[in-house]
Amino acid sequence: MNDERGFLLTELTVTIALLVVVLAVGFIFFFFCQRSFSEGEKKTIVQSNVRLAANYITKEV
Repeated sequence: MNDERGFLLTELTVTIALLVVVLAVGFIFFFFCQRSFSEGEKKTIVQSNVRLAANYITKEV
């Protein structure tokens, strides 16, 4: 009697390898998005400061 219950070691290895690849791509995407957001936030702060300075200068002139 050949009772085939459970998983083969090869199946588990392939599944874990695919999971690692998917997680790696997910982490890369997450860090890319986080870095892009941080850069955008810094640019927004600089633009806001420049706008405030320009408004101050125009009011004083």
